[in-house]
Amino acid sequence: MSILVVNQPLRNHGDEAAHRAFIHALRKALPGKAIKLLFVAEKPEEVAAFDVRDPMVEYICLTPDRMFYKAVKGSMLYGLPCKKLIWKMSSTAREMMREFSAAEAVVCAPGGTCLGVQQSWRHLMIMYMAVRSRAKTAYWGRSIGPFPTENRNQRVFRRYAVECLKSFGFVSLRDRFSMELAGQMGVSAVEVTDSAFLEKPEIPLPEYIARLAAGGPYTVFVPNVLNTMAGFRQLGEERTAGFFSEVLRIILSRTEGRVFMLPQLFCAGDKGDETFFRRIAGAVADGRVTVLGEDCSSDLQQSLVAGADCVVGARYHSVVFAINSGRPFVAFSYEHKISGLLRILGLEDRMIDLQAGIFDSPESEKAALAAFGEKLAALSPCSREPAAEKVREGFSKLIKFLTDEKL
Repeated sequence: MSILVVNQPLRNHGDEAAHRAFIHALRKALPGKAIKLLFVAEKPEEVAAFDVRDPMVEYICLTPDRMFYKAVKGSMLYGLPCKKLIWKMSSTAREMMREFSAAEAVVCAPGGTCLGVQQSWRHLMIMYMAVRSRAKTAYWGRSIGPFPTENRNQRVFRRYAVECLKSFGFVSLRDRFSMELAGQMGVSAVEVTDSAFLEKPEIPLPEYIARLAAGGPYTVFVPNVLNTMAGFRQLGEERTAGFFSEVLRIILSRTEGRVFMLPQLFCAGDKGDETFFRRIAGAVADGRVTVLGEDCSSDLQQSLVAGADCVVGARYHSVVFAINSGRPFVAFSYEHKISGLLRILGLEDRMIDLQAGIFDSPESEKAALAAFGEKLAALSPCSREPAAEKVREGFSKLIKFLTDEKL
């Protein structure tokens, strides 16, 4: 018998940090249990980048057959009889159901808004299959919502998402907005913070980075191309690159030190963070700016963040990394998972809300940049402990659920 973990996001160093911390915590809390991670339609080399290299942890990669893709969305849209038929016709679906039935429990890995703004049918399908297999199922450390209902696909997605959330034996959510939405939908959930707060990794920096970091105070800056996010898809890359170039100029005007830019997305080619960051750094053309490669691991990034004077982050886990090291930070919130986390911790005053019409006009952009400058001038350290304590309490409840103890 083993614990089966599903829906682990890949190609993101923030998700890598949450994965490593979560699996390490599971191994420590359940030392005799084998842990399996099940991936469908993912490249083995990208899965290998997350491998914690523990003999009790197994990574399984399934190559989907043709029927699986029809099962992912089609069977959800056209009803239960179709689901049963397509699941039987898909060898991938049959193998997944065998894994679910054989597991002691199925746990959804920590991650983002797949049940919500991203509307991931594959994520939903996998969780629905887990429920239908009658496995003990937990939904751990996620954000959910919002659930638009403008068309039939969205309405069907919302219906099945709510059905799943109400069917899980244990649900924990990592931001205040998600918790409030769950309450409105009648879903019982435990409020936690991000899984990355379960540990604070520290590793030696590579020599070339250590040499640059030793030259004096430095800032960590993590922009976001934004135009793949709901609410920002109308923006071109040129617009967002211009905005974050101005942010970088403000940072450089306030410090004599170096600025490190840390890519979080990887294996995305020209659509990855590193290419975008180099465009921003090139526009500013200041020798104090260093863009690190996308192969810079989550442990290395957190070790570098730990020595920073401050962090300016427009990606969720860059803010998590800052809090995990107790560093001063300013967050650019593009989605409720950032603002909702900061609400839990009472740190909303360190945030610029990008969803508040900032890109509606040049004047609103200028106002946002001015507000950023003011927040940068009023930085102060934060404590890691409230975030760490919150996720530890929730994790303890998860372990009680997995071991049939009373919550």
